[in-house]
Amino acid sequence: MVPGRRYFFAGSPASLVAATSCLLAVGCGSAGGRPQDAAVGSGGAIGERDDSGGDGVGGGGTGDGHGGSGAGGSLIGGTGGATGVGGAGGAPPTLFPAPAISYATGSPGAYSIAAGDLDGDGNADLAVANFGATDGQSAATRGAMSVLFGDGSGGFRSPVVYQAGIGTHGVTIGDLNGDGRPDIVVANNGTSAVTGAYVVDGSVSVFLNVTASGAFAPAIDYAAGLRPESVAIGDLDEDGHADLLVANNGSNDVSLLRGSGDGTFAAAVAYPAGPAPKTVVMGDLDGDGHLDLVVTDNGDSNVSVLFGRDDGSLAAAVAYPLGGTNLHSATLGDLNGDGHPDLATCSINGSAGAGLVNVLLNDGHGAFGRATAYAAGPSTFYGDLGDLDGDGRLDLATVNEGDNTVSVFLNLGSGVLGAPLTLPVGVGPSAVEVTDLDRDGRPDVVTVNQGDGTVSVLLNRRP
Repeated sequence: MVPGRRYFFAGSPASLVAATSCLLAVGCGSAGGRPQDAAVGSGGAIGERDDSGGDGVGGGGTGDGHGGSGAGGSLIGGTGGATGVGGAGGAPPTLFPAPAISYATGSPGAYSIAAGDLDGDGNADLAVANFGATDGQSAATRGAMSVLFGDGSGGFRSPVVYQAGIGTHGVTIGDLNGDGRPDIVVANNGTSAVTGAYVVDGSVSVFLNVTASGAFAPAIDYAAGLRPESVAIGDLDEDGHADLLVANNGSNDVSLLRGSGDGTFAAAVAYPAGPAPKTVVMGDLDGDGHLDLVVTDNGDSNVSVLFGRDDGSLAAAVAYPLGGTNLHSATLGDLNGDGHPDLATCSINGSAGAGLVNVLLNDGHGAFGRATAYAAGPSTFYGDLGDLDGDGRLDLATVNEGDNTVSVFLNLGSGVLGAPLTLPVGVGPSAVEVTDLDRDGRPDVVTVNQGDGTVSVLLNRRP
């Protein structure tokens, strides 16, 4: 039983003992119920939902009766009486009852998204990287960065668009100059949105937040490797200044640009990764206090881990094979509740485009065990983590470009994911963020959709 929750049982004392014992056993009385000896007699009472709207427990059966069904929430079936059967689990909670609402990004080719409070009003705002904004050139088109300010109720004002480099793909938010205001960085792939040809060397564009209302100075570009896809912010050398890490799809490496503390950066230093890196994320994987890197290698569907050293440099990459093909993204979070960051990745598996999610659990020393695979929607590109159902465990939301949907995988415990709940969003979703958009304390889901140049908002309405 869960401490602090109220449970209701109907029936004899023997049935209460049997029910309690079964609840303490692993796997007994799970959703859908399972037989507990003979199935005769009358059903038990319906269990009571706990006060927080979380998991309730079905009532116990009387004598040799059946356990009652769970009521409300994502519930556990009741336990049978002395010779009864477990009751059925209740229906899962209705997390997203309303259809998605979409907002234009103001620029074609919306590709990736990041969330943060850009204007200091307490509401979540969005930064969007758009790879297809035209500047009149026939072969090369300028990318753009869009800012959508949140209204605190889950909606957004009209976008403000800033010019970026060519082929803008990745975006991230963080304070680069220590003034307390979040800045924005995008990765420019250098590939023409018109011809698909690689036309210039890759770069990152830095947008400094120059006013309390969230206005940004024109971009300052810094050279990175070939065809940058993703950028992350973190203090790798622990000097108190934000550094940039860039995954370069064309040069098979990661660029480190050390920050000076005033929003400017030193020349890039390259660290080899696997073939065709796609995304980079940061976290302390081995608990030594230093930031480490996880890079997804699209060319061989491996994950590369680069551990941070005492001097702020990176160790040689350690590869973890995932199987499948076309690995796209990774996200870090503690999925099994042991205090160590685990890994969830998104791939497109095979020529048919079937989506695949892999979960790799951290052993506490920065090593990952064998991946557990879950089928997702078609063309699953990106995912993000958040506690969507309020049970204290991180859940996973992924985007499926192949059928214009987002999939929600609830965490069943110990890092095991349940069957996905699939919800429609805009056309061609390519990235997702899980964050509280309407300030109700429940994380919502927002996707960016390259097919129609929008973001789609799904507001969480869990009980």
